[in-house]
Amino acid sequence: MKVQVKDGEGLERTVAHDVPLRRVELDDQSDACNTRLVIEAGLADQSPIRHVVLEPIHIRLKNSNGSGRYNRVQILAENGTTTMELHPGLSEALLKALEL
Repeated sequence: MKVQVKDGEGLERTVAHDVPLRRVELDDQSDACNTRLVIEAGLADQSPIRHVVLEPIHIRLKNSNGSGRYNRVQILAENGTTTMELHPGLSEALLKALEL
């Protein structure tokens, strides 16, 4: 997967590139003022690369390559726009199983 972040000033940076996704967790308990979406990626034998999205406003799944899989997740949030590129992507069957 690949994780990129564009801040409010339009500056873009790559947080993770060509590493497996470890987990995505919505944390609405540890901070009374902010909901956080925590994304962790990396190889199993290494420390995870961790990116925190503050106050996610809108999460969009996109099928950008015409396949039956959704391989792009765009998250609009208080601290900018985070884009995750997933390979091979999420199948419609998996999304239905997750009840998204």
